[in-house]
Amino acid sequence: MVEIVKAAVTKIFMAVPEDETALVEVLDNVVVQVLAAVVVVVVVVVVVVVVVVVVVVVVVVVVVVV
Repeated sequence: MVEIVKAAVTKIFMAVPEDETALVEVLDNVVVQVLAAVVVVVVVVVVVVVVVVVVVVVVVVVVVVV
């Protein structure tokens, strides 16, 4: 996550736009990358939570049944 932000900031400084539209395009790309990173992090967190819940439920069921 930190590396993605660093890369985005580096791109902003490396891309020296001749006009404002180029800067807007760079910023749009950065926003898209940040949003994509956030979505990936959220999906990973949700998957981890679901797996943990399933494991806990299975353990509880096994303990209760046994």
